[in-house]
Amino acid sequence: MPSFIPRKPYKIGLITTFRCNAACENCCFGCRPERGRTMTIDEMRHYVDICMDAYPDSIKYLDLTGGECFLLGNDLDEIVRYGKERGLSVALVSNGYWGKSYSSALERILKLKAAGLKDIAFSVGDDHQHILPLKGCRNAAVASARAGYKVEFRMETKLWECSVYEKLKEDSAFMRLVKAGKIDIVFWKWREYNNDIRHGRGYPCHWRPYEESKPCNLLFNTIEITPYGDVLACCGIGNSRNPHMRLGNVWKEPVKTIYERTYEDILKIWIGKEGAQAILQYVYDNSDIKFHQSGNGCESCMEIFENPKIIPFLREHYDDWANKIYFY
Repeated sequence: MPSFIPRKPYKIGLITTFRCNAACENCCFGCRPERGRTMTIDEMRHYVDICMDAYPDSIKYLDLTGGECFLLGNDLDEIVRYGKERGLSVALVSNGYWGKSYSSALERILKLKAAGLKDIAFSVGDDHQHILPLKGCRNAAVASARAGYKVEFRMETKLWECSVYEKLKEDSAFMRLVKAGKIDIVFWKWREYNNDIRHGRGYPCHWRPYEESKPCNLLFNTIEITPYGDVLACCGIGNSRNPHMRLGNVWKEPVKTIYERTYEDILKIWIGKEGAQAILQYVYDNSDIKFHQSGNGCESCMEIFENPKIIPFLREHYDDWANKIYFY
């Protein structure tokens, strides 16, 4: 019997805008202040409705990202409220620019809490903070924690260093909330998406994994929709730069038809079952192909589809590996 059992999605992910008041050199979506496509409130409601109509029994969550979703203004409150009305647990990710003062940040987060916001996370790092003052994100995180949220504070690191963290360690009020378990600091390895600078991902070399390969938990669970209505196969960063992760457009086809297209792609099934690093391990063990050093599953996935030699090699050796993906 086939060992792969299709999974219904449990989450809607709306990339609400490609606008961002930061302009990080290596933004995974290439967001900029001048990049203007933003979902309207009617579009956001429509996307929620069609996903809920397609999978009424499985979808339980709504994630709002960007770009910077707080640039939506009152529309952000409206889609949070609408998601709650549809019975969804609503979460969002922000760079925290709106925390210009502690009092204004507390007022803003309490308004969203009243609308029904369930969870909030912040994304910070050296690439953000040379554009946006750290004080804003700090105030927003502290206000959110004191408003009752368990805040996820995502710090991007380069070569396992982060000057933002060194500064925040001197902030006694912030660190008290960390020690109390109200702010959870999560370190993320910053990834280089600017093709002109590869120092973060290394240069082509014989590969070794930095971590044990494991099934990708980002595939086969989320209907991720861009401001243009494109559906992406996962919510992993970097997917917008990978044409293989674009499944279709909801203005042209039913969302269920688009989402279930992932069931027809054996490479996505392999990534979902064993992880992208397992594929690179297979290539490494059976060829002389050199590729970029990989830090985690998302980078490994990007390498599979970006490296011009890997896909042709896998096609050539299809009979060797395909059966073990479908049957074992």
